[in-house]
Parts: sequence; C-alpha cells; structure tokens
Amino acid sequence: MSKRFRRQDSQFHSKLGTKWRAPKGGQSKMRERRGGAGKVPKVGYRTDKSVRGTIMGKKVTYVAGLTDLQKLAKGDTAMLSSSLGMKSVLELAARARELGIEIFNRQRIRTGEKLMKAKEEKKAKEQEAKKQGMKDFNTTKKEKKAE
Repeated sequence: MSKRFRRQDSQFHSKLGTKWRAPKGGQSKMRERRGGAGKVPKVGYRTDKSVRGTIMGKKVTYVAGLTDLQKLAKGDTAMLSSSLGMKSVLELAARARELGIEIFNRQRIRTGEKLMKAKEEKKAKEQEAKKQGMKDFNTTKKEKKAE
C-alpha cells in the first residue's frame, strides 16, 4: 500500500509499522470512516487505466538476462534484476546502449562503472610498480622492515 494509507495507531506504536491492515475494532473510528481518523482504501483511489503499471508514464519490462533484453524493441524501457551480478549488469548495459533500450535502474550501472574504473587504476599502479622494480605493491610496512 502507499504511504497514503497508514495502519491504525501506527504513529503511537512503532512495532506495528506503517503497512496497511484493515481496522477491526468494535469502537474503531477508522473502521467507521469518521473524519480525521485516517484514510481507508476505497475503490475511488485506484489509478487511471492508462497510467496503471507504468513508472513515470513508461511501460517497464523486467530483465533478468540477455535473452529478455533481446526481446525488447528500440525505445523500450528495461528494469534490471536485483539478482544480477555487477559483471552481468555492465554487459547488459552495453548491449542495451547498442539496441537503443533505456535502463530504468541506472544507479547500478554507475556503481559498476566506478568499481571497474577503480579496479583498472589499481591494476595500472601495480604494473607501474613492477616496472620500477618494487618487489610487491601490496606489502605492508612491517613486511618491508622484516626483509
């Protein structure tokens, strides 16, 4: 349920949480739908049929692999699965750019690109250290003293 409908007495007891539960008490003002007692879900709150099932007006398709991505047409919107690893996310993002498909949860891609960039920089530093003749790039000060 949305934040519009809150569980009865959830503001007084944090253990109840805000998840909606129908009020069942005999003297419950919320069950009787009295004014000021809080909103109760009704048929009239339903979203328009044209907007239902969309995010920001776009129909989003769940993608869990390359086969799901290839089924989409150019200009469609995809939502990448949370169970995908970072390597798969980056591969799917690259393929989506080629196909002209928009990815809705781009934050995962940005995070993956940052991690890959940091990994490449570390690798470059290690190679540079090897060229300069350092024995091991990751050795600690204590290990160097021991030698």
